[in-house]
Formats: sequence, structure tokens, C-alpha cells
Amino acid sequence: MFEHYVGRQLKLIEAAQVEPEIVFGKGGGNKSVDWFVILPNLVVLVEVKSRRLGPAARAGDAALFASLAETLGGAKEQLTRTVERLADGHPAFAHIPTDRPMLGLIVTAEPYYTGPAYLLDHGVATIRGGRLSDVPVTTASARELEWLVTHGSDLEPMLLAEMAKAAGGVVGLRDIGKKPGVDNPILLNAWDSYPWPTTT
Repeated sequence: MFEHYVGRQLKLIEAAQVEPEIVFGKGGGNKSVDWFVILPNLVVLVEVKSRRLGPAARAGDAALFASLAETLGGAKEQLTRTVERLADGHPAFAHIPTDRPMLGLIVTAEPYYTGPAYLLDHGVATIRGGRLSDVPVTTASARELEWLVTHGSDLEPMLLAEMAKAAGGVVGLRDIGKKPGVDNPILLNAWDSYPWPTTT
């Protein structure tokens, strides 16, 4: 359900072609990232992770490292597999362009505040592209994604600017925030559909 919800959010981005997960290999045993967001000058590879942090992990217990490894480490495997198939020119990926920069985006159900540090410390901040350019990786919570998509077609140059600033580090998205004066229509519709009690 969360993966589907993320796809609905991504489809709000103007000028974006959003493609779903690709199943490939003998017997369909391999899967790509969950979503591909194809923009005129950028392709965003989106891997969705719904696991939430438990109380111990939220408090900074050692359980946090296991959660980060399972969530962000697992996402890197999907991203790496996808980049490798794109670089190899796998026929199942022929509809995904490789003539422009790419960004790996891990979307989590809740904020992983230590996520950027984990990406840097565990070699997840960049995926080797082979014949393609290396692919920087970043994270965003569901809430941050709900804000990012409010920028519509302006989001692409913002992402490219953040990628340029990262210079081998983690691409930061938290400063982009929500576009002033623009509400997320999915959230608005959800709010309006709730049967709020009326006062008499």
C-alpha cells in the first residue's frame, strides 16, 4: 500500500513520466526499483521502504544500526541491481532513458534522521554506473516527498542543483521543503473526505 501511495505522489509531478517496477530474469525472479520518474533532464530511481523504527531504534539503541542496514542497505541492493541492468542495456529496461543524469531516491515511511550519515559511512551515497555516470543516492520520508511534489515541473532543476552541490556527498533534500502557497492535492482530498463533526 505504501509503495502504491508513493507512486500516486510521484504522478503529481508535472512533465514526469512515471514507470512502475520492472520484473526481469528467468521466471521473473528479479525486480528493479519500485518506480522510475523520467524527467526531461533527469531520471529518478525510487525505492520504497515501509519499515518503521521501533522504540529502541528511535532512542538510538544498537537496534538502530540493524534497522538502517536492513532498510537503507536493502534499498541500495535494489538500486545497484537497477543501475547495473540499465548500464548493461538489458532489454527489459529499454524504455528507461540512460542519456541523462540519474538520482537514486530511497523513500521511507518516516524520517530516518541518521540516514545521510549511514549512506556516507557505508558506501551507499553513490552507486557506480559502469558505462553510465555514477548515481548519487538520497533519502526522503513520506512527508518530505509530499512536500517535494508540490514543486511540480520546478522540482527537476532543484534536484539537479542539489546533486551539483553534493560533490560526492549525500544529496540533501530537506531544505527544499514545500512550495509556498501550494498544497498537495492528495492530502487535501484526504482531509476533505473525512467526516469531521459539525458544531451546532
